[in-house]
Amino acid sequence: MKEKKNHISIIIRLFCVIPYLLPLLEGFQDFGHIVLADYPFGIMKLYKKTFMSYVIFYSNNPWLSIIIFFLLYYFIVSAKGPVPIHRILKFNTLQAIILYMVIIVFANVFRLFPVNFKFGLYGMMLCNTLFWFVLSTVFYSVWHALKGTYTQIPVISEGAKMHLDFGID
Repeated sequence: MKEKKNHISIIIRLFCVIPYLLPLLEGFQDFGHIVLADYPFGIMKLYKKTFMSYVIFYSNNPWLSIIIFFLLYYFIVSAKGPVPIHRILKFNTLQAIILYMVIIVFANVFRLFPVNFKFGLYGMMLCNTLFWFVLSTVFYSVWHALKGTYTQIPVISEGAKMHLDFGID
């Protein structure tokens, strides 16, 4: 999709960032606690200061994620929503929802592996890869949301564009 040079307000850009908390928390819940234990102490200390309390709250309230999912979809993405919403906010919200669903699929497949594999060398490599996939896609998307541009994540961005009738370039 070609970048449009229209000016998007800073408020809309900040609202575009909020839905990415859902896949970020899901990624920390599913892969973060396994991966971050093997990282240097400073990274674990930073995680404990910034995200750990939110991840614990998110983990202790499993119904919260599905409620947030439906609220985001109904109020922001749905064409029948009660409030007209800017296209870039719809796009970022739907992309965060799709990313959230992809992370859930990866996490459930990872849980199916035997314990010997999950905590062995190859299992830890896979978990590390999935964790860094989550972090990199979320931070990449947040960066583009703050810039007011559309991201180009293969499959995920195209799915969001098709759902919102943006067309595919």
